[in-house]
Amino acid sequence: MDNIKICKLFMNKDALSFGFTHFPHETFSFYALANGITDTHTELNFSIAGLEELNQQVLSCDIDICKASANILPYVLNDYIILRAGASLGHGCGPIIVSTHQDSLEKLSGRPLAIPGELTTAHMLLMLNGAHSGPFVPMAPHEILKAVSSGQVDAGLVIHEARYFLEDLGLHIVLDLGSWWETATGLPLPLGVIVMRRSLGNEMHLAMEKAIRESILRAQGNPGESRNFILAHAKDTCPEIISGLIRSYVNEFTTELGPEGEAAVKAIIKQSLSLIKKNPPGKLNAVPGRVISQLSLHYDFAMILFAGLSRLRRHHSHSQKEQS
Repeated sequence: MDNIKICKLFMNKDALSFGFTHFPHETFSFYALANGITDTHTELNFSIAGLEELNQQVLSCDIDICKASANILPYVLNDYIILRAGASLGHGCGPIIVSTHQDSLEKLSGRPLAIPGELTTAHMLLMLNGAHSGPFVPMAPHEILKAVSSGQVDAGLVIHEARYFLEDLGLHIVLDLGSWWETATGLPLPLGVIVMRRSLGNEMHLAMEKAIRESILRAQGNPGESRNFILAHAKDTCPEIISGLIRSYVNEFTTELGPEGEAAVKAIIKQSLSLIKKNPPGKLNAVPGRVISQLSLHYDFAMILFAGLSRLRRHHSHSQKEQS
């Protein structure tokens, strides 16, 4: 699990809980929301934590609104709905496997490979690829490059800012799993989405989605406003790296999934389901009462995930037209 202490920004026992990670593209996107600049129309307690920690909170239903890895969605869709704003997906921004040697992944099979957590989408993609069967060594994402360069492990699966340090450490890309996914599916890679408790209802779902979208648009229109907030939580404070991460992960899909983004999320859930049925991850099975969501088993589950918000949005748009 990521060795990042949970940072509680605000605490109100009657407020909804909202969790996101320390990565610069997320602190950039949610700065206005977390600092009261964007109106949420409800009280929120914000926390910043490692992705594995947030995934565990979602799996245990201990949080109301949260960034979650696409990998865990089949387990949580009975309790959570996916919002169309705030997702991390795109082209050319997927996880990569690195090593000190220019070997193929097949040649590295059977050697220790570090992963950024068993619950991450990156790990799921590695399992889907199938060219490396382990052993896998979970560790904090920011520790993987050091473990590979020092010889602690033979290869590592890295995400986000890690790709910026490969040349300095003499590491080589063995496989770009993001490119592999895009070639296989023709779709952008969904790494994570914002999920929200179903029990909170469509009106609140739509209001929160709108607030998240406004926070992202505010950040894009005022890119320097969130600088200190980003630096306070970033693992690496290099301006070029921070800017690169924001360019890669804050894009048209972040403000609105749209048809292509929705198709990508549908595809990743189907792949995750097929993988879980073959190789149930130990951590997922260890969550009390946590089973595969029956919603995930429907062929048209993408409609189930998103239709409530679509109907409400159409109704909201129609009402606005009538008022005008």
